[in-house]
Amino acid sequence: MEKISIIIPFYNIGEILRDSVNSALSQDYDNIELILVDDGSTDNSFDIALEFEKKDPSIKIVKKPNGGPGDARNAGLLEAEGEFVTFIDSDDVVTRDFVSSMRRLIDPENGLYHSMTALSFCDMSFTAPEFPVEQGGILIMSPQDYASNMTAERITSSVVNRLYVRRVIEDNNILFHTDHGFWEDMKFNLEYIKAIGTNTIYDQTVRYFARRHENSTTRGGTKDHDDEWVRSIASLYDFITNDPYWDSAVKENVENMYGAAMIAEIERKKELLKL
Repeated sequence: MEKISIIIPFYNIGEILRDSVNSALSQDYDNIELILVDDGSTDNSFDIALEFEKKDPSIKIVKKPNGGPGDARNAGLLEAEGEFVTFIDSDDVVTRDFVSSMRRLIDPENGLYHSMTALSFCDMSFTAPEFPVEQGGILIMSPQDYASNMTAERITSSVVNRLYVRRVIEDNNILFHTDHGFWEDMKFNLEYIKAIGTNTIYDQTVRYFARRHENSTTRGGTKDHDDEWVRSIASLYDFITNDPYWDSAVKENVENMYGAAMIAEIERKKELLKL
């Protein structure tokens, strides 16, 4: 049974971290390592992580200065030893078969061993549109189709509900882009899909449950947040449109995202001028 690395970055999450770690440790897959990455916490989060490490030899702790979720995940990837890698956010929880269900979908005999598999994602703070369910709830898509559905936001672009082959990540030097705080998950997934060049698997079964906390990656309402979001959209636009690998459907989706972001930014500045 291959080892699977679960990476959980955290920052000032406090007691909520316990739920996430406990759900990771309760997996019905026997061979896991859990990598907890402290992204410069100033509360008791690191102490909580230490409590778990003392009790379970499968846990590693990485402590680093604050650099954001992508930077923390990169630090976790450097420590990972598993043949496969997945991520959990520190305020989220997963079912007991989260890891095993994804592993079963990647089968060398069907040519999908160096693929990527994803599970349906349930955000407990709002209901996101989901891809239409087909028979069995499992869809196999080409890289372009998967990228098209992801950039059209018909399936989530998050990394937390996916299983990756670590060797693919290392051989292709795939890391999270930390220049902007948004869309780094989508960039990571697009680079991975391009690297594997084979079909990807999407399972409609919900086994990942997201919760929102004040230190979650997704948060909003401030000018700095809005400015960063616009810069991130522009960076994603350049990332896709300048790469000849992606087909017209993927590029059109990103162009639509970019256009909508620019319109929203204009409207936001109009409101600011009224103040």
